[in-house]
Amino acid sequence: MRAAEGGIPGLPASGQAVSPPAAIFYGNTLSNSYVTAAFEFPPFLVDTPNSGTATSPALALPDVQEHELSFQCWIDIEAEPTRDLFTISVKTADGTLTRVWSKEEAPNFGPSWEECVVDLDGFEGQTVHLVFAFDTVDTTNNQGSGIYLDDFRVIDTCSPH
Repeated sequence: MRAAEGGIPGLPASGQAVSPPAAIFYGNTLSNSYVTAAFEFPPFLVDTPNSGTATSPALALPDVQEHELSFQCWIDIEAEPTRDLFTISVKTADGTLTRVWSKEEAPNFGPSWEECVVDLDGFEGQTVHLVFAFDTVDTTNNQGSGIYLDDFRVIDTCSPH
């Protein structure tokens, strides 16, 4: 994940955003894609598989409510489920990682903003971190603009009694 100004404190960001000044970004700002720029001899550009993670600051989830994460996503990566893996996991205090969302749950792929929703039920009463992970797996079709995430909200609703 790429660091730049703005965004959520503690998470990397980039200049494209739904709510300026910035959003979380995975990609290469020099090529406007997520191609890895590497030079070999004789001089030519090659792509290599690449990956990265970003972890949120601690989030305290009250015990008496149900929770979901809502955010805006721009996902210009391969839709193929075995390549360009993009997931969100919850990391609990003991270090356990539980995957709660993957790109297959995104409403749309391509260069447009869409709302994504993640169910955080089961983590009530805990302080957690969200871990955003991306892995190209290979060097095929990495010319999309990458991933942008913005406007994060944790929505708490009262549990029915």
